[in-house]
Amino acid sequence: MAYRGVICSDQCEEAFLRGLVEFPHLTGKLTRGLHGRLDKIVPSEDPFSLELCEVENVLDFEDLASFSLEKLSNDFFPSHGESLFKARLTIFRNVGLSVLGVCVSHAAVDGTGLACFISNCTAALRGVEPLTVFHDRSYGFGSCREGGMNEVPEGYSAAESRAITDDAVDFIPTYFVIPVERARKFFGASSLLDARLRLGAWLSAGVAGQDEKFSGLALWCDARGTNSIPATYTGNVGCYLTFPLRAIGAEAIAQELRKIATRGGFERIATTYGMIKRAEAKGHPLGWGGTATGMLQLNLVPHVVDGTNFGHGIPTFALLLSRNSSGLRISLTPDASRFLVECFLPIGLGDALVEQCQLSGLWPKVWCCG
Repeated sequence: MAYRGVICSDQCEEAFLRGLVEFPHLTGKLTRGLHGRLDKIVPSEDPFSLELCEVENVLDFEDLASFSLEKLSNDFFPSHGESLFKARLTIFRNVGLSVLGVCVSHAAVDGTGLACFISNCTAALRGVEPLTVFHDRSYGFGSCREGGMNEVPEGYSAAESRAITDDAVDFIPTYFVIPVERARKFFGASSLLDARLRLGAWLSAGVAGQDEKFSGLALWCDARGTNSIPATYTGNVGCYLTFPLRAIGAEAIAQELRKIATRGGFERIATTYGMIKRAEAKGHPLGWGGTATGMLQLNLVPHVVDGTNFGHGIPTFALLLSRNSSGLRISLTPDASRFLVECFLPIGLGDALVEQCQLSGLWPKVWCCG
């Protein structure tokens, strides 16, 4: 996250220490059990310390968007180590710019959990009360631990029956942005959220048209708020809902996606997630099959930036550098002026989508060297 202005390092470190009061497990370390599988988080005596680096180079926000993911990681991420949470503040005093690199283990929190943590770090700076969060992993099962159906949701299978993998490690990432107002006009969208949904459907249809391997669409859905799972539960929680993709067209895909934000859609999320957690509770965990199932994964990321104010407003530039699955991820730049499209797809598909956007007049601009 890059900010205009010089963030006070002491103030920043104090903010993280306040957040760690509500997220004490992030100061711990992971242990591994049978066959090297992640077992549990154990306390650590190592204190948190913010890494600080001051640089004299001239840098602006356009430079950050042009850097490769590797350079962004090398220049602004904290050093490697066993701790679950690390942070580094890089200051460019000569141009009045601060870059904050935060690294948190996905084994400890998911995306929403990370947003809750950052929000609690900055609560005092923003003059608000910290969020009440729920860490106990029993909350992640919700009210679906007993009873109900034993069906396996589409795209999932018994995790012990085969290696559940995703091809993302073999894919070449492509990052590009599209002006929100251009997308709204192109799709005739009624709102920013409608534009994002239509863009996701349109790009998904474009991928299916380029690669016949993709026959279905898998939308990642947060299960919080269903099955008695608290909205501020911090563990990994969610499931994929699947839809047909080929030969139905972008508008039909958009209509299917739109149904998820209805009572029936929330019930579908609850039912699907309940199947997964019941199987896990009975000792028969299910795993997602990834691209091997012919599913294109789509993640429409909520726009949550208020909590990232460390005393200098929201970031002018922000980017999530790591992925744990393939497919498309669509978010908004911090100022909500552009859609950020992240493609983790077979080689050539990302470039094909950029070209499709160019030919359609969506004015795409490539980030991170492509």
